[in-house]
Amino acid sequence: MEAYCGRDFDPEGPLAADLMAALESEARSVHIRLSEPLGPVPADITPAMSGWYARHVAAPRSEALDAVSAILGAHDETSRARGVFLERELSQEEEARIRLKREAVEASRNAHPSDHERYEAARADFETTRYAYDDLRARHGREARLTPWWYLPLLLFVGVFDAMINFESFSAISYFTPAIALGVTMVVAFAFALSSHCHGTVLRQYESRFGVHRRDADRAAAWQIFSLGTLALLIALALVWYARSSFLADVMATSVMMGGEAPSAFTVDFH
Repeated sequence: MEAYCGRDFDPEGPLAADLMAALESEARSVHIRLSEPLGPVPADITPAMSGWYARHVAAPRSEALDAVSAILGAHDETSRARGVFLERELSQEEEARIRLKREAVEASRNAHPSDHERYEAARADFETTRYAYDDLRARHGREARLTPWWYLPLLLFVGVFDAMINFESFSAISYFTPAIALGVTMVVAFAFALSSHCHGTVLRQYESRFGVHRRDADRAAAWQIFSLGTLALLIALALVWYARSSFLADVMATSVMMGGEAPSAFTVDFH
């Protein structure tokens, strides 16, 4: 007991200097593995701390604890009972609980390996996503903002408005049945709404998606979204151009057959 209590743990003493020297060297390591909850050294300390603990603390501390346990465990003739080293008993119970928990987890892992693999993958994905979210929150100084309630109705309005404009053009194509004309109109309306969403999302979040702090993979993902919107827009414009060209061609052909001159595509009268 006296040997342990006599140790000099002063922050300016030689023991502290030895610990700090080891930690300074260890801090340059890329990865540092912490100690296990069960074992001869305290839990969650670095290898340098473990070595320092083994050299300067472990032996005298163990002797001191054994001495306290012997004193408390001695038979008291007066009370005819023995004392209990409560802290050591609690520590042993905690170690037994951790050991049983590990054994149960290991047994479950062996019995259901595929479930645990999915769990580990989900946990890794969660940690990655949480780190990315915390990074963005710290950079922008705020929590994420939810999409406003009016956003989806606005996209729906864009699609419906576009469908009302283009349905007549698609219906005028001679080999289109009404069902086909309606289906193509809905596809074009969806393409315009998708294009608006993709372009608006990327442009509104331009700094967040293309800033100098972003990785190349993040920029590539943003370009994929923008490209998807551009492709949808080009497909929609191509279909609309084809439908309106066919519609105007029929109007101009009818005008010529009636003895008139072919009108300009920009000034044709639809009445």
